[in-house]
Amino acid sequence: MQRKVLHYGTFCLFIAICSSQANDATNTDFFGLNMNVSLRLDNSSNSSNFTVQHKNEVETFFKEAVQEACGETCNISSADVSVTLQHRNESFLLVAGVQERVFHMNILLKVQENSNLQRIQMSSLFSITSELEQRATQTSFRIVLFSVLFFPDNSRKAVCGDGKLGNGEMCDDANDQSNDGCSSACTLEEGYMCYSSVRLIGPDTPHTDTYRVEWDVNTTITPSHKTLRILNETQSCLSNDICKYDTPWQPLLWSSIYHSVHNTTEFFNNMDATMVLPPAGYYCNKFCEDTFVPPSGFEFSKSCQPRPIDECIRGLTTCHENAYCLEPPDGIGYSCRCDENNFVLAAAGSKCSESGVEIVVNVTGRVNSQAFTRPEMLLEIEQARLHLINAIFQMNLVSDDSTPGLLIEGVVDYPLEIIQNDIVEQGVFQGRSLWRIILRIPSQHVNMQLLSNSNLFRDYLVLAAVFPDDSTCLLHSVQQCDNDRRRNCAQDSDCLNQGKCDLRAPDVSMRILSAGGSTAPLQISSSGSSIMSTDYDVQNSAFNIRLR
Repeated sequence: MQRKVLHYGTFCLFIAICSSQANDATNTDFFGLNMNVSLRLDNSSNSSNFTVQHKNEVETFFKEAVQEACGETCNISSADVSVTLQHRNESFLLVAGVQERVFHMNILLKVQENSNLQRIQMSSLFSITSELEQRATQTSFRIVLFSVLFFPDNSRKAVCGDGKLGNGEMCDDANDQSNDGCSSACTLEEGYMCYSSVRLIGPDTPHTDTYRVEWDVNTTITPSHKTLRILNETQSCLSNDICKYDTPWQPLLWSSIYHSVHNTTEFFNNMDATMVLPPAGYYCNKFCEDTFVPPSGFEFSKSCQPRPIDECIRGLTTCHENAYCLEPPDGIGYSCRCDENNFVLAAAGSKCSESGVEIVVNVTGRVNSQAFTRPEMLLEIEQARLHLINAIFQMNLVSDDSTPGLLIEGVVDYPLEIIQNDIVEQGVFQGRSLWRIILRIPSQHVNMQLLSNSNLFRDYLVLAAVFPDDSTCLLHSVQQCDNDRRRNCAQDSDCLNQGKCDLRAPDVSMRILSAGGSTAPLQISSSGSSIMSTDYDVQNSAFNIRLR
């Protein structure tokens, strides 16, 4: 005889009553389930008495539950079910301030084959305590207390290989072959065990005994609070429940991960923070994969060892279609980054734009003879970039939808770099290194009208004032025609169309990029024509340019 007692913490006061009334089912001719059930009628029921209609509904409920748990190999009929109200057949329970009757009964349900009884015993309906209770909410009654005894036919002679569990058989996979998990003697082979079982491990060596386990869900704590209980029953199983095991589950190694910063509030809501991790031992790999709750960012995949989930490969990210996904070195979580030809429209690669403005500003750092290392000079150029970004925001050249952080994120693939060491030209730049600063702003965030009319990137003195300490960062200048910034000059005669040679133009280039990288230069004037005026049409998102 195998015994299982399931009860719900809210109604523990009925344990003694129902246990004292339990039918011992001493009749040796009975094989199957012997259930003691206490239930109350639903509030919507039209009667407070337990009628014949209620009895028939209870019979049907448990018949269908056992049939579902057993599967196609069973054929449970109404003749196999017997419901008997016990002598003290009722008591009272206080529910929402109202006393309600609780009816106690014994239910016998015949199951002849031991293999079918084993299948029922291992099903979730009869191993997870809340499933029957939840299932009963679709009827006119509610389960208050439930206990079950399983009576196998121990008199049946075991025939190894017949696909039916007999007395003394550890497994039966319906054949007499070895090397398939169940040996020709119907014992489990090395590396195999039954699905809902555990082989406990001690400090040094594994124990030889393997016991059945079941998840006990306690809905009085949280809807998902569950504990893996070890039953005083040795394992035995049919072919469908024979599975492989390899490395043991060791909760002490993972306890800190379960409670680490990687686990979110949502995780703890789904898996109560007071949960008890399953005991250490060997489990079927599939049992761990199917029933263990991994820490956030991990999974049990064909193993009892949690492994980080690769969200990037599986497409489980929130990255924009024009962003790529990055896995961190520890494999936990992921990050998104817009493709280098796109512009950052929202943080963390969640939105990327194919069009925008790219601004390149060349500045010089400290004189190289000074005792400063390159990393130190890099920090100073980074400060210069921040001064430039702040100036752009102060002049409202970008919209309120943008932030300095987005501009920094937008140039992750465009780092600060030295493009020339030790400038040899005479003057203030001599002996300094030339650094390149790149800023990329999506077109949706650029105030194109203000940008096209601003002197920030036209007037050397205006832009140079952005960098407060010219000893650490000095805006580089070039000589260009004022009507064609692509044309270098030494004197006015080098410029076309009566252009003037600007001997101190800021070393800046600015261009509009679209379609993920194709260029359309933004010019104020060109060598072949003169621009009379330029203004930006906000409604049509285009420039109005008058040419002569």
